[in-house]
Amino acid sequence: MHRDEVRLGIARNEGARIMLWASALLIGLSLVNLVSTPDQLVASHVIDAGIAIVLILTGLAIRREAVTPTAVPWLFAAAVTLAQVGFSVEMYIEGNPVIFAYLAIVMTAFGPTVLAWRPVIVGSTVMLAAVIVVVLTWEAGRAAELIVATVAALSIGAMLLFGRLRSIDALADATELARQLAVTDELTDLLNRHGLQARVGVLTAMAARLDTPIFAVFVDIDGLKVANDRYGHVFGDEVITTAARALQDSVRGGDLVARWGGDELVVVGLGRHPDPEDFILRLDEHVSAGGIDRAKWPGSLSAGFAYGNAEHVSIDELIEQADSDMYRRRGAR
Repeated sequence: MHRDEVRLGIARNEGARIMLWASALLIGLSLVNLVSTPDQLVASHVIDAGIAIVLILTGLAIRREAVTPTAVPWLFAAAVTLAQVGFSVEMYIEGNPVIFAYLAIVMTAFGPTVLAWRPVIVGSTVMLAAVIVVVLTWEAGRAAELIVATVAALSIGAMLLFGRLRSIDALADATELARQLAVTDELTDLLNRHGLQARVGVLTAMAARLDTPIFAVFVDIDGLKVANDRYGHVFGDEVITTAARALQDSVRGGDLVARWGGDELVVVGLGRHPDPEDFILRLDEHVSAGGIDRAKWPGSLSAGFAYGNAEHVSIDELIEQADSDMYRRRGAR
């Protein structure tokens, strides 16, 4: 889905500029021809003016937010296809093969500027049909040559489209990965501290609407340093991932679970915190089910709890309170 969003976003941003610049170029060329070739048929200038108006209107339409992103490639393709048909008619009226050079340029650039296969296929079919009709009725002796040139131009455009989409998709994947790494802990796939802070705003707003408190659970992995020192960081990472999975399996689906620090995990959610005794028992059960070698890590997970009204206490304050509660419970063992 992210790839499509990037493609459509680029198509919208580039499409409007391309339409407006193309219309300005067309008007400029038409004026030059009017001055340098005064005997050129008026119909050609009328067609140029009509195409320029279509391009301008399409460019302005693409910029409007009311036009859905999925409609942008179709609008762009329709405008370019209409322009190509107009140029084909102009070539037929003028009997000037030089115009075919402009057609070839348009058809080659068509694919990589539309950035969507279906509009390109439909538009290319219409373009090819228009050229075939014109050359068969205008210059049948060179029909095969011009049709082959048309197919070549459209094929090159398709190859350029394929290559450009591959590049855009690679960029989209890299951007998505960077975004995920910015908010996700690489080892556990939990939210990291930054990711949690980015999400709590929605949670606190929901708590205010529902008039419900927010809770925080602070979990510390006991004995992680000893496991690291004795058996290495690979085993230490296994302890962390086991603890992270156990914590995820012990909370509700809508609760936010994050790795707060090296051996610290945090849960934030709506409502009052779960019953401490039941929650710690669930944690221990999920840790045991995780298959960690308890002979190497005989430690456990310590947890502290806090809750409060989001209008009166911040998430950071709740986490600090839960951290203090965790130390108090650990000392009372």
